[in-house]
Parts: sequence; C-alpha cells; structure tokens
Amino acid sequence: MRRYLIILLIIILISSLFLGGCSKPKEEEIPLVVHQPIDEENKEEEEAPQEVEPILEEEPLVVEEVIEEKEEVTEVEEPNPVVVIEPKPPVEKPPMEEPAKQAAVEEEPEEAVEGFAIKIEGKVSKPITLGLKQLKELVKLGYTNDYYSLNSFGTTGHTNFKGIKLWGLLTEVADIQDDAATVRIIATDGYEISLSISQVKREDYIDETDQSKMLPIIIAWQENGVDYDVNSRPPYKMVVGQKQPGDVNKPNWVSDIHRIIVE
Repeated sequence: MRRYLIILLIIILISSLFLGGCSKPKEEEIPLVVHQPIDEENKEEEEAPQEVEPILEEEPLVVEEVIEEKEEVTEVEEPNPVVVIEPKPPVEKPPMEEPAKQAAVEEEPEEAVEGFAIKIEGKVSKPITLGLKQLKELVKLGYTNDYYSLNSFGTTGHTNFKGIKLWGLLTEVADIQDDAATVRIIATDGYEISLSISQVKREDYIDETDQSKMLPIIIAWQENGVDYDVNSRPPYKMVVGQKQPGDVNKPNWVSDIHRIIVE
C-alpha cells in the first residue's frame, strides 16, 4: 500500500508541475483527501469477506433442514389413503343377494297362476295357491250335480253346479293337519262363512225335494253349464246342500272366494 501511495504522490507532483501555480499547501491537502477513501475501501474489503462467509455457511443448513422436514411429512401422509381403501373390498353384498333371487325364482312357478286364484293356508302341511286351470286338472275330485236352495224369503230353486269337492281339496292337495278345527271361506268383499271340520267332511247334505241325493260341499266354477266370468272377479263359489228339510241353505253359498283358512 505504501508503494501505491508513493506512486500517487509522484503522479500528483508531476501533474502540478505541468499545471503550474500550485502552492505546496495544496499538494499536502490532496494526498490527505486521496489517502482517506483508500484506507476506508481497504478496510471494507478486508472486513466484508469475514461477514459474508458465516452467512453463506448458515443458509444452506437451514434450507436442508426444511427439505428434510417436508419429506418426513409426505411420508406420514401416504399411508392414510391406503387404510381407507383396504376395508372396502371385503364388503361384497351381491353374492349374498343372488341366492335370495334364485330362491324367489324357484317359488314363482308354484304360485304363478292365470287369472284369479284361491289361497289355502293355515293348519295345512302344504299351503298352496291354485288357479282355475289347476282346479280343473284335479279330475278325481271333480263333482257335478243339481243343488236345491232355500233363502230367508222362502225363494226356492234348483241349480246345476260343476266344481271340486272341498274336503278332497283340503286333504289330498293341501294336507290338512289333524288338530284343525274350523275352515273359513272368505270372499273378496270380506263376506265369510266358518264351518266345522265335521261339516266340511259331510257328503250327505240333502235336497228336500229329492232326499235320495247325498251331496258334498263343493267349490264350483260353473253354473247351469256356463263358467263364471274370469276377467272381473274370482270364478269360485262354495255350494252347500241342506242339512235337513226346511234348512235355509242359500246364505251359505259364498261367491268370489279368494281365501280358505284352516284353523
């Protein structure tokens, strides 16, 4: 540094000789002005690197710590969605529903009937629903005859009916149970007749005008050679003969039957 100062002083002296008229006091003041900024710059250059170096060493350490913390957080969050997804696969209900549907499909052919049907239920081993076509196929239980009727107004008459024996229907088709006591015959409008088992079993109901007849209780689907209308209502009527002469039996003829309940 001293060399630089000596060179500057020489340059200043030479320049002052060329310029002329310069007094010695000015020559003394110039080096003082020049010397002060040079010393301050040198001081800053020597002190600056000492302050910058520790800052550069601390900053990368802070950045690395932040990055490591972020990476740790992402690693903790990743397993959370996996835990939510895993319990879903074992919950599979479709296979549980399929057998129920198959069972329903297997039962449909038994209950599938054309038009209106009669349901036999209660104390029977084989609850069943029968349509008109199925009743007509039970030929062995079929029955046709003229039934005499007497109502509460004294009106009488003979009507030819074709149908099926009620007791045979309960025993051979529905398999009535031994402890059964009564049989309820119910129409679609709510009208019903309740008969004891002994009454249903009887095949000796009479026609007071021809007491040689022995008549069973039947479920008829034909009257005077004409089948009942199958489109508007159940084509089934219970027909009962007389218990004895003068017996008012017409109120026991129940039309539009849709249920038979054994109790």
